[in-house]
Amino acid sequence: METEPVTPTRAPPGVQPPGHDRGLLTLLFSDVVGSTALKQALGDRGGVALLQQHHEQIRQVLRDSAGAEVINTAGDSFLILFPTPSDAVRCALLLQGRLRQFNQGLTVAVQDRLGLHMGEVVIEEIAPGQRDVHGIQVDTCSRVIGLA
Repeated sequence: METEPVTPTRAPPGVQPPGHDRGLLTLLFSDVVGSTALKQALGDRGGVALLQQHHEQIRQVLRDSAGAEVINTAGDSFLILFPTPSDAVRCALLLQGRLRQFNQGLTVAVQDRLGLHMGEVVIEEIAPGQRDVHGIQVDTCSRVIGLA
């Protein structure tokens, strides 16, 4: 039995799917440079332990950053939202300083790429206090890391 292809429907302009909203936000992506090589050099246990320490440095900075909201983590990457560009830039500078201190004395340094982008995103309320963001602006921000 042959089925007809499903045609996606589009919501009228200004109407979002249930549980979704739009917002102008600043996004920050962080990504560890060469994390696979790092794990190869230190072994899985050593590499993972170092990355966990690295992630704790990021979380400490985020706790002190106005409006920072971690949306997602994947492997060695973070996607963080900020209400204003100045909050995001301030956090990125603090992150760079903290990670520079973290690397002092390490035999293998952990280097990060940070990408910032501001744009209108689709905000999905997953559960109370838990959100996700979607849209071309998220993709654009992830591409900024490639330029870092």
